[in-house]
Amino acid sequence: RARPPAARVLVAWLVAASLAFARALAPHPHRRLAVRPTALREHLTRGRAVLPGGFSGDAPEERWVTQPLDHFDPSDVVAADARSSVREARDSSDETTRHLRFDGSFSSPRAGRTWRQRWFANDAFFDRARFHGTGTNTETLPDPVVFLCVGGEGPGFDPDVVVTGGAHCALAARLAQTLFEKKKGGALLVALEHRFYGASQPTGDLTTESLRYLTSDQALADAARFVLEVTEVFGLAKSQASSGDETGGDASFLPSSPEKSPPTFPPTKKALVSRASHQRASFPRVVAFGGSYPGMLAGWLRLKYPHLIVAAVASSAPVRASLDMPGYDAVVGEALAETAIGGSETCLWVVALAFGEVSSLMRSWDGRRTLEEMFHVCGRSGDSQRTNERDSQSRGSRMDKQSSEYSYPLELPENRAEFFAALTEVFPAQSNDPACDRSANAACDIGGACAIMTNFSSEFLLQDLSPSGRARAKDQSLLNLAVTARAAFGDDRCVDCDHSKNVRFLNVTALPNDTRRDYDGDRAWFWQTCVEFGFYQTCSDARCPFYSAEVPENGSPDDATPLSLAFFTKPCASVFGLDLEFEVFPAANRSNFKTGGITPGGSRIMYPSGSVDPWRANSFTPELAGSVPHRSERAVKKTLPALMVLGASHHAWTHPPLETDQESVVKARAAIASQVEKWLEETDVTSEEGRVVFEA
Repeated sequence: RARPPAARVLVAWLVAASLAFARALAPHPHRRLAVRPTALREHLTRGRAVLPGGFSGDAPEERWVTQPLDHFDPSDVVAADARSSVREARDSSDETTRHLRFDGSFSSPRAGRTWRQRWFANDAFFDRARFHGTGTNTETLPDPVVFLCVGGEGPGFDPDVVVTGGAHCALAARLAQTLFEKKKGGALLVALEHRFYGASQPTGDLTTESLRYLTSDQALADAARFVLEVTEVFGLAKSQASSGDETGGDASFLPSSPEKSPPTFPPTKKALVSRASHQRASFPRVVAFGGSYPGMLAGWLRLKYPHLIVAAVASSAPVRASLDMPGYDAVVGEALAETAIGGSETCLWVVALAFGEVSSLMRSWDGRRTLEEMFHVCGRSGDSQRTNERDSQSRGSRMDKQSSEYSYPLELPENRAEFFAALTEVFPAQSNDPACDRSANAACDIGGACAIMTNFSSEFLLQDLSPSGRARAKDQSLLNLAVTARAAFGDDRCVDCDHSKNVRFLNVTALPNDTRRDYDGDRAWFWQTCVEFGFYQTCSDARCPFYSAEVPENGSPDDATPLSLAFFTKPCASVFGLDLEFEVFPAANRSNFKTGGITPGGSRIMYPSGSVDPWRANSFTPELAGSVPHRSERAVKKTLPALMVLGASHHAWTHPPLETDQESVVKARAAIASQVEKWLEETDVTSEEGRVVFEA
């Protein structure tokens, strides 16, 4: 079948698109984007295609689906059924129609509360004629295939998310094209934005009252209901009909016409199996794709809604929630020693030595002034004022706190913690790209950062164990850390460690006028860490390369590292008014109870992880196959295959391919595509393998 003109144009767009990284889970989630090192900031924000000369074809249209505000409130669900987007006008030019619709209040939602969620679709590589239920005389054809790109935290979607696939779903876009070219029918590619991110704003604000409806459970229910929307909009389902009955038989599970009641639930396994006296029912085979938090959701969709989602690819998905996450920095330490990406044991040793010296200097007045100067800390005072204030301090006078905060940022304990957090982010394990441009940023990858850190004037200095040699090594390591930080942040930027400013930023509850472009979702994601996941990167033992064991007598744990659980969780109370003991501290355990955490159940879920990605510490990785309850290791490897991509960073294989991609990343894409194709064969009830293997 010849490729349609639209597909040819979209192929050109796929080839032209230049994408590197996009918003992903951020370490130290309370820190605002503007204060991050350059490489990490680009990793967290870059994700929109750069199209040379522009796009000459029609971009995918912006679509909207009506959703209940609360999927677990029957009145909201009934209201959403009545206001189905299939029944409403599709003109979404009125911004007010996208937010909450109900007559009442949060506490009295009797009228039912609904809102509209944004999505996109691309059928350029979807051959409808090759699938069952999309036309006439199709009973012997397989069910349609839909690839669902799951939205997550961060900036909103651009239309190209269903063309290039963006940073999370490029593999899905490529695979749809490949299946189309193999004459296997391709796939319909759809993408659903996450509630409270991008333009999908249920209530029009980010107050704590509104954010109560921001949970992964609500997001999963959004996606499940969305599958039925896609099925109806594109006519992908066909009822089970008795022979000769053109109107169909038992179709209670199918999306209905606008005149009938909305669908209640999708088909059962029994309804999909061919019978001698009935036509076979048809329902699309949906495969969910996502990376990072969207990867978590993709896997949970298959786990929670196996009747809707036939398979999932959960890339770099930290499925184990944990209040504190010491494993993050432990993996950063392993990356610093990984020779395949330019690290070394020497680099790891020097980094630990430098942070030990930072901890030592942080304990004295003069030492903190030295750090402010060496690392170009924002808000530090001039040399003459510093000398005068130091003299006043030595005479026993006390400084005004506001003056101290401005003139001497590191006098405030919470700013010291921010300073440590900023320095740990200098080492880009999560965003590591060996092909990055070191001429623009010498510390843009682990190899570049380690090259600076190990740049000693003499190799002998690293081997001199005498007291004087040790002292010179400490001095040089500290200087190298300062040079690395300057390269990572840029010569024109100071190191911002103003904790109060970060907290004030999180306290903003109003949305910008253009949520598609101007909202990064920081407050919304921090809420989710407080009430569901934790993921606070504490550094509390020797596994952390930034930990100092040299605690002085009568010192506190913060003398070793200020990156404590108390520091990270305190804003949950001050920003949202949450009770730490009853709402925040138990949150991760509650989440793991619902999902299985690090030992998930389910089947046909693939878990790829990068070996240098710090988030793999909480991901389902190959060595955990023997720990899943009630199943043998062999069974787990078959039904929940995990893949470790050597040398790869955070879901690097889900990005649009580049000529500079690591060989391991290229192979990972091929392995994932092969696995998804195999699962599609298994779920094709018209094939020999599908008839034998088919399961819910």
